[in-house]
Amino acid sequence: MDSQVVSRAIEALRAPERSLAQLNWKRALAGSLSLKRPDLARQLIGHLGVDPSEVSPLAEMSVGELGVVYEALLALSDPKSRRRDGQYFTPDDVAKFMVAEAGHFPAGTWLDPCCGIGNLSWHLATSQDDPSAFVARRLSLVDLDEVALASAEAILTASFAEHGNHGVLPALVARSQMGDFLSARITVTADYVIMNPPYGRTKRQDGYATARAGDLYAYFMEKVSASTKGSVSVTPASYLGGLRYAPLRNILSNSSRRIYVFDNVP
Repeated sequence: MDSQVVSRAIEALRAPERSLAQLNWKRALAGSLSLKRPDLARQLIGHLGVDPSEVSPLAEMSVGELGVVYEALLALSDPKSRRRDGQYFTPDDVAKFMVAEAGHFPAGTWLDPCCGIGNLSWHLATSQDDPSAFVARRLSLVDLDEVALASAEAILTASFAEHGNHGVLPALVARSQMGDFLSARITVTADYVIMNPPYGRTKRQDGYATARAGDLYAYFMEKVSASTKGSVSVTPASYLGGLRYAPLRNILSNSSRRIYVFDNVP
């Protein structure tokens, strides 16, 4: 990762208000992606709903660098909502490790229920024999951040759609939803899940066996465990100890899933 390039992009796009920072981000992303994919430029710009920047500080960035920039813009413009929503970027090394583990599952459909700008899904798509078909037919996204979700849809399309294929973006959009994955109104389903769930204390939700934990990630992991054939997920090591995490430990131990515990602190 080129830290200087990332830092310059953050400085160029940062704003005191979240909405303005996101507008700057969308314009820069639209400019970058339209240059990358002139065959899909009009579709991508229309999806992001902005006039593209003529010169974009996001040009030629990797998906990992894009994720760092977007997370930084949220942190600088609206740190309280970022902490409340538990939006944290997945480092590339972790994403690659998770995708390698995802390869142990049979073929099927995949859901990223807190996709952000699509870092995990991007790496998952690269591991497929036909990334374009995977993004269009076997991948679904959910996120409560409308801008992040639209960005993920655009980035994945620009990265993997075959030349001139205008069907990938609408297919991916049709398979995805904006909103809180824990909400009953989110109806997106899949065989498998890959996720970096949100982290943060939240109000008790008595419908969950893990209600006592009062953590967003515990609720996410319980819902995923109950509704899929398998998942690959980041989680804090905190659930390994403490009485309030006992229900989550029981759920995971009874699901016959492999669990790795490691630190990713630089």
